[in-house]
Amino acid sequence: MDKQKLNIGLSLELMNNTSKEVNLGTFKSFMSNVKDAGKYLGEKLNGEGLNGREWKNQTYTLNYENCSLNVEMLASTNSESKIVKGFKFQ
Repeated sequence: MDKQKLNIGLSLELMNNTSKEVNLGTFKSFMSNVKDAGKYLGEKLNGEGLNGREWKNQTYTLNYENCSLNVEMLASTNSESKIVKGFKFQ
């Protein structure tokens, strides 16, 4: 599995996303098209901490048979808004 190609593909997917909402489903949708990743095994919230009064940091791991995807997001404490901070394949 070429992680560089996955990074580029996922980056393009996020940039071309026409909806205003990006969530874990966006990442799962992309990964469902990556046959080398294997079967989806589940997700895990690894950590959550406050980043000021209005935002909290969240770190998730999406597990697949052949790789894992770590996703960092900022989530609003006042609404359901989320912003992607970054992602990394392992």
